[in-house]
Amino acid sequence: MYSIIIPVFNEAAMLHELLKKLNQFYIEGHEIIIIDDGSTDNSQTILSKYHNYNVLFNKSNLGKGSSIIKGLKCANFEKII
Repeated sequence: MYSIIIPVFNEAAMLHELLKKLNQFYIEGHEIIIIDDGSTDNSQTILSKYHNYNVLFNKSNLGKGSSIIKGLKCANFEKII
């Protein structure tokens, strides 16, 4: 089992397609953690429609590194992608 961590910032244009593809490959028992790092576009609205994932929201933009660290703290599995 593994955790996949995906940081997101203002990526609404490609986010729906990414989530659609992830849904095709989602395997029960693995987790996908998506961290929205304070997006100001439509990213949060798009993410709110996907319930297969652990979606976290940062209130301010702290950078991808901070988002990855937050995802690591929330990950439930030792193998992380």
